[in-house]
Parts: sequence; C-alpha cells; structure tokens
Amino acid sequence: MIHILHTVFSVFIVGVTNGIAHGICQVLYRDVSMQDFINIFIELFIATLIVSPVPVFVLAIVNYNRSLAFSLYQLQELNLILTKKENEDKPSGTDVLLTLTGATKESVELPADAILYVEACGNYVKINFREEGQNRQKMLRTTIKRIEDSLKDYPFIIRCHRAFMVNTHYVTEIKGNSRGYRFALRYINQEIPISRASVNTLKDQIGNP
Repeated sequence: MIHILHTVFSVFIVGVTNGIAHGICQVLYRDVSMQDFINIFIELFIATLIVSPVPVFVLAIVNYNRSLAFSLYQLQELNLILTKKENEDKPSGTDVLLTLTGATKESVELPADAILYVEACGNYVKINFREEGQNRQKMLRTTIKRIEDSLKDYPFIIRCHRAFMVNTHYVTEIKGNSRGYRFALRYINQEIPISRASVNTLKDQIGNP
C-alpha cells in the first residue's frame, strides 16, 4: 500500500511539474493569455496522468522482483548456514547454570541453552525456556538490554529485533520475503521477527558457536 501511494504521488507531482513548466514556456515565448496558460497546464497534466503510470508501474514491478530475488538469495544463504550448524557439536559451557534477575526479587536460574527466546513486554521481559521437556515462561521486571548484557558470554543467543532475542540452537528455519524475515523454532508455533537492521550481521551471528 505504501509503494502504491508513493507511486500515485510521484505521478501527480510529475504531472503538475510538467504542466507548470510547459505553461510558463508558452507564456514567455508565445505571449499567450492566462486562460491559455491554464488550458495548456490542464491538457499536459491530464496527458501526464494518462501516460506516466505505465513506465512508473513497470519500474515498480521490476524493483519489487529484484528485491524479492535478493531476499530469497539471502534466505538460502542463511538456511544453508543453519543446516551446516546442525551437524556441529554443541559447544561446551551451554549447560552451566546462570541466574537472570530483574528490578524486584524475582529471578530465574537455568542453563543458557535452555532459553528458547526472550521477549520484551512493556516494563517486563518474558523468558521462554525448556524445563523437563516442557515449555516454561518467567516474567522479570527488567529490560531486554539488561538481559542481553547478562547473556553476552553466550553468542548463540542473539538479539534479532528490538523486542526479541533468540537461541540459534533451536532455530529450524528462517522464513520470509522482501518485507522481512522470521525465525522458526523447535517446540513453539510462534515465529520470531528479524529486524532489517539485524539482517546484515545475521550470518556472522548464526555462524558463531
């Protein structure tokens, strides 16, 4: 919808500009009246509105297809890295217990690799993790930035969005299109969004042990 509105606005501006420019030239060099100027402006404006959409929309389609092709190429690369990573041994230290705390006395103690994903929820952060074969959740009154700092020694848990962190050990696939990418994780139906700002560094982050 945004792209369509932008295209319509661009065509309108081109029509107005062409009409005014041509009308001014007619006034300067042919000494036409103001009524003639208005008629010339209207005629050229209408002609521009009729003709301009064709090349504009063709260009928009070409750009969309290029963007889609690039997005598919990136997805293939990222999923190839994930496939290779699944065949690697799990790094040591992932089962060491760590404690995540909030601004209150609430806390949660768990192995780093038990974390599925972390989600910011207003003034709280929701820790989603696996325990005894079940999905669990723990709400802490803190910020996702503070949780990110607490997990800086575990590069397999990455910040992929302003409101999400994800454990790459549970990522099964990266989905998406030209509008954006999402992580699909084992054990959950929810897909985790990936911000555009994170895409450029995502390959290096996923490739870390």
